[in-house]
Amino acid sequence: MAKQQRRAEELVYIQSQLAAIQEQIEATQALIAQLEAAVNNLKLASDSIDGIVKHGEEVIFPLDPGFNAYTRGRPLSRDRFIVHLGLEYYAETDASTALQIIARKRGRLEKSLQELRERLNALAQLYEKYKKALAEALQAAEQK
Repeated sequence: MAKQQRRAEELVYIQSQLAAIQEQIEATQALIAQLEAAVNNLKLASDSIDGIVKHGEEVIFPLDPGFNAYTRGRPLSRDRFIVHLGLEYYAETDASTALQIIARKRGRLEKSLQELRERLNALAQLYEKYKKALAEALQAAEQK
């Protein structure tokens, strides 16, 4: 009787661990998606600066963050850009400096992204380990 009680407690524990790991996996996947979007935005920013520097006679500017509407315009300068430095600070710089700032931010994000992918992989392995343990425990309980 005590042995069955202990096995039942083990099953509940393993199931709770699986649920907790699944939550961590989902949260990590959400963070990865956010970082991938941020990296993509930085790539687009770099590409836009390059495009304006190389052929910036007339460009298309988005009118909203969701890119639902655009307008055509001519940049006042083909070598002056305002870039986000962090903590709501911006700086007006030349194209080269702007691209360097964006590249550094992108590098940091890509490093964080790699770390999150490694964490996701570790969580997936741990999840599979607990899933296997649960299957073995259930099988053992059925045999008794």
